[in-house]
Amino acid sequence: MTGMPVAPVDAPVSPLLSTPGAVAAEGVDAGVAAHYGDPMREQRLLEEGLAVVDLSNRAVITVSGQDRLTWLHSMTTQTVTGLAPRTSVETLVLSPKGHVEHALHLVDDGSTTWITVEPGTGPSLVAWLESMRFMLRVEVADVSAHWAVLGEPIGAESVPGEPLAWVDPWPGLVGDTVAYGPVEGHPAAGRAWRLALRSLVRRARVAPQPRPSPPRDRRRRVRRGSARPFAAPCRRRSRGRARW
Repeated sequence: MTGMPVAPVDAPVSPLLSTPGAVAAEGVDAGVAAHYGDPMREQRLLEEGLAVVDLSNRAVITVSGQDRLTWLHSMTTQTVTGLAPRTSVETLVLSPKGHVEHALHLVDDGSTTWITVEPGTGPSLVAWLESMRFMLRVEVADVSAHWAVLGEPIGAESVPGEPLAWVDPWPGLVGDTVAYGPVEGHPAAGRAWRLALRSLVRRARVAPQPRPSPPRDRRRRVRRGSARPFAAPCRRRSRGRARW
């Protein structure tokens, strides 16, 4: 039907869709769950700051290399030269006629610039960035298969030790921008929202190495019972009972 939203092309599919009770979303939200069986309760928990929103159908792009910030600064609408680590910026890629091609939610970690964009637009953004590299020291990668985006009701920038996150600056003014209307008393003033990046790659477990056999004289002492007994490590529970 004309005017109806369609599913984004090449959008990542969330692993949370396999959660019991998950109901797959359709149209522009395809790839994530619309809800998990109780949308009203889930909405209340989100409003109370006790839940997150699965936005892992958003594309995640990384740009590394010494020239990454000056390069992005030269091609987008926002000032990102000298951007401090863990400082969020929203910047746009415009067409020659001034139409918005991509809205980049951008944050740098000190060595890599992380960008999230609308579902299904990652491949076209990567292709455009690759076409603009020339001789600059930059590397572009689509890491959507390895990283997920989660919406959190938090209005603060991430700090070391936390997952990297992009804080939505709206409705505030950023940089040298100018408001087209009154800023004070805006209905969204004080809105707390950020997009956190979570790795989908599980850490590989290191296989336990076989313990070397003790010397022959030590084995004799063990058989005779002279060695100290082995105590297995345990984790204590709140009631004082050991949990092995």
